[in-house]
Amino acid sequence: MAPAHPSIFATLALDPLELAEDKATRLSVTAVLHASRPITICTWNTILNLHLAQFCRRPTGKGFICVDVDTNVPLRLYSVVCSKRNPIRYEIDDSDSQYFHTLQPDIPYKFSGSSVIPHKKLAAGHRYRLSMGEKDEVGWWKYGVKEDILVSPGQEIPGDIRESSGEPITITNAGPIEFTVSLHWENTWITIYPIIKVMWSLKNTEISESPSVTASISVDISNLAGHLTAELSIITVSHGLVPITIWIWPTALRRNYEQGFSQGSGDSGAFSLTRLDSDTMLPTQETFRISQSGMIHPKDRYFHTLQPEQPYRFVAPFTPHLLEELESRPGVYRLALIDKVELKWWKEATRGEIITPLGQKSSKNMFPASGKPIILTGIEPIEFRIPARE
Repeated sequence: MAPAHPSIFATLALDPLELAEDKATRLSVTAVLHASRPITICTWNTILNLHLAQFCRRPTGKGFICVDVDTNVPLRLYSVVCSKRNPIRYEIDDSDSQYFHTLQPDIPYKFSGSSVIPHKKLAAGHRYRLSMGEKDEVGWWKYGVKEDILVSPGQEIPGDIRESSGEPITITNAGPIEFTVSLHWENTWITIYPIIKVMWSLKNTEISESPSVTASISVDISNLAGHLTAELSIITVSHGLVPITIWIWPTALRRNYEQGFSQGSGDSGAFSLTRLDSDTMLPTQETFRISQSGMIHPKDRYFHTLQPEQPYRFVAPFTPHLLEELESRPGVYRLALIDKVELKWWKEATRGEIITPLGQKSSKNMFPASGKPIILTGIEPIEFRIPARE
């Protein structure tokens, strides 16, 4: 007897249900599979791909619907129309693997992301109704778990991998939810959550939201047995929905190079170091003059993965030249960035998904960035003291 066609029941949630400008808002859809065995689904062009479904009207025309209950006026949620993209890659280590999810029978599976409800259109004190469009569906699905279905890089891709195990699965939803807007809502362009912009790759039509990345700097000083050591740290935190991998070669995040206060063409970020009692800068402009072609090498060590909301520390000891300068001039110093730190290349993927194994040809998909450059924010100057020699 053939198994019954799988069905998916989805419940929409917004947390909190009262929007306020000083509170982050999370949107989630919890899906429950009703089937005899696990299935793996591709969410790319479905409402379960939350960040795309919120700001891009998909070719199917389906998506989220929001209505002002007090005026019965619908809000226009979509900022762009989603165009075609490169074919989905069915590889376990490819960036597209993030769109494949395994649902186990009768076990809730939550898809969660930041809310991008158009805050400028919201009215203070009003009630709104948010719902999923009717008859949204999963077009591609297969019986089995993700790890058994997707192939590893270099393996032959089965000819039938693009064929679904059956007809599309309609996503039945539990109906709309209602939320309210704080009476103190100022109806400005300040975001509910870090601003999410529509980013287009130069050579790839896939839309990606650009995550914000905040950073702070610190200096650790020690003076053991009269030997001065100092270590510079830059701590970064990505505020996106998925892991991102950044390329740090031409930025202030690169080991040792961040102390090279003289920057070359196209480089991003530089530090200044000022002795406060005399208001003089240390003559370190010629400490580093490193040059490179500026081209991304698919296997180099300058790729680092930032996981959402997890601090990532870039550490480098002060150079001997700089330590000699500091030891000869004890006192209080201010360390600051001269220029912005701009991550010109980043990708929605982990380093393991990007780096090509030795002996294998790099995928062309790795070279276009996932979106426009990310500028690190929140980096404030710091002060530290160099003790006099004992």
